[in-house]
Amino acid sequence: MERGEPPLVPVRPAVAASLVGVAGAESLANGSRPVPVPMMATGPESHGSGRS
Repeated sequence: MERGEPPLVPVRPAVAASLVGVAGAESLANGSRPVPVPMMATGPESHGSGRS
């Protein structure tokens, strides 16, 4: 980005990938209880199942 180039990984997929780790840590801290994970695949950078 410093040279005006786009990022290597689009922002939304990068954030979505990191949420998995955050949710996993929270789940473990709470006795492996399920925790909600926000749906990040809602933009022009989204690829995959198309669910929203």
